[in-house]
Amino acid sequence: MLAYDRSRNTFMVETIKAWLGARGDIVAASAASHIHQNTFRYCLKRLSEVGKFDLDDSEACFELELQAAPLPATRVPGLAGSRPNSAC
Repeated sequence: MLAYDRSRNTFMVETIKAWLGARGDIVAASAASHIHQNTFRYCLKRLSEVGKFDLDDSEACFELELQAAPLPATRVPGLAGSRPNSAC
């Protein structure tokens, strides 16, 4: 995911970290990410497609959490903490 973010200027690592940190609460995770809930849902769908994992599988989510924990957020310099709506 980190390589995907870097090569495509996306925020998949930040998205999955927000979602996992909110324990799957879309409202809280989208608010923390400063994007609309529907956009956040779309990002999760894309993340699942790109990463080829099932976000409804608790074991897969646990593995994601372990892998994502040490990764830095992938904010783009100059965006001052915000992200474009098409960042997935």
